[in-house]
Amino acid sequence: MTNFPGPDPFSNPYGSGQPPGGPRHSALSRVSGGLLALTGSLLLAATLLPLQIQSQTLLGTEFSTRTTAWQMKLSGTTGATTVLQWLGVALTLAAITALIAGVLLLAGFAARSRAVRILGTFSAALGSGVALTTVLSSTAPEVSNMEATHGAGYWLSVFAMVVALAALATGLAADRAVPGPPDRSRDAIAGTLLLLSAIVAITGSFLKLTGGGVIEVTTWGTKYLDQENNSWQGAALAASTLVAAPIALLLLTPLAARTALLHRLAVAAAALSIGTTLTVVLDTSSDLFADSAEKSDLGPGYWVLIIATLLSLAATFTAVLAIPAPTDPPTPQIPGGQPFSPHHPNSGRPYQQLSAQPHPYPAQQQHFPVQQQSYPGQPQPGYQAPQQFPGQQGGYPPPTGGPAH
Repeated sequence: MTNFPGPDPFSNPYGSGQPPGGPRHSALSRVSGGLLALTGSLLLAATLLPLQIQSQTLLGTEFSTRTTAWQMKLSGTTGATTVLQWLGVALTLAAITALIAGVLLLAGFAARSRAVRILGTFSAALGSGVALTTVLSSTAPEVSNMEATHGAGYWLSVFAMVVALAALATGLAADRAVPGPPDRSRDAIAGTLLLLSAIVAITGSFLKLTGGGVIEVTTWGTKYLDQENNSWQGAALAASTLVAAPIALLLLTPLAARTALLHRLAVAAAALSIGTTLTVVLDTSSDLFADSAEKSDLGPGYWVLIIATLLSLAATFTAVLAIPAPTDPPTPQIPGGQPFSPHHPNSGRPYQQLSAQPHPYPAQQQHFPVQQQSYPGQPQPGYQAPQQFPGQQGGYPPPTGGPAH
């Protein structure tokens, strides 16, 4: 049988190792999907349970406040008042995104779709940012004559934040796609937008969210008449800035062309910034439906954080576009497509294999179809063996020429 130096179409092109997205990484993707599904379930449950319960006694009258992600209920001797809260919008959005990504990852779509892997990274970072800001927003300030306790929704948000971070780490570890050629212009745009969003977000944290009335609110505290209370929303914005700024600076360097993981970290940083700024904006918007809205106006910090949210969204899209498309390894070809002919050794092989077949080695002898090979002692063409008659001993002398005509 004639052997050809071309690759065996039935051999494994990855050798003895596993190809990218093999069994180990597929298992990690499903683990990340399960963690994301758990994150979404926890965030949905947190929207229905109390985040904070406060009670205070003033002039012999006891007041209580029960806050959830959708409403704040004020109870006193004169009755109860309910104020709409928009924090549930951010939690629900993060929960739905995490559930969709979790289901797709559990179904195994990560091995065939790069968009599913990116969605998993985005949803995990978004969920962790929303949960972190919700936890810090619901942390009770230290106020005299007031008792505050954290409800079940608060602790579910803490747990959801931890699970979302674990899903993010697992998803990044599972993604082993081989990146294609980088695009430096897109890297520069993504890095610039991400850096701008971080700068704008940390700037807005120090500006007034509400002003012009009795109550002045920033992400770091609340001022009511002569009383000031601390707030911890600014810590969430500071955390997202500390994550986004270094990654944005790395995108502006040549390191972005050599590190495939950096682009997915940029998507995660932008999603984390969206989660923190959007949650603060929606939480501040709840004041529009409160009684104090008549005495307070939205301050410059509110609009600056909206700009930061839009910049983070733009940074997310550009970071996704900057991710180099993976280069898939060659797919093994199965012989077929041409009828086999014993006089044509290359018949039965697809055209793609014939064009990609390497040339023989210099010392290798090439044999062509129907070519006869010579061996020592083999009669030359045109030679006819002498006729042997009965009773004849020995043969005729060897012929001196060709056959007689």
